[in-house]
Amino acid sequence: MKTKELRLTIPMDLMEKFEAYKSEANFSTINKAAVHLLGAALETAQGMPLSSVQVRAARVFLSWDRAGLADRAGISSARLAAFEDGAAGLDLTAVLALKSVLEEGGVAFTRAGGIDPM
Repeated sequence: MKTKELRLTIPMDLMEKFEAYKSEANFSTINKAAVHLLGAALETAQGMPLSSVQVRAARVFLSWDRAGLADRAGISSARLAAFEDGAAGLDLTAVLALKSVLEEGGVAFTRAGGIDPM
């Protein structure tokens, strides 16, 4: 059987749900919880309407520089620059942090790939 390694960064709220499931001694319940956790993480990652173009547009709309956004989101300026320039991707944790910070700043992201002021 061929396998492929899959690495995901799981948001804390999903991990807390998984830990609650693990407290039950039933192995079947734990397996179901793991499947649910993985499914929720993948759904979050795939459903994330956040592209490098949207991040740059939102940052410019808010009149923030890269260093300021990177600092607020807890990532390096170099990582943000590479993402915005299309040279590198970001893990789910960084994407969620950017999305949260930009939304708190007053920008909403559309599924069509745009941004809307809140």
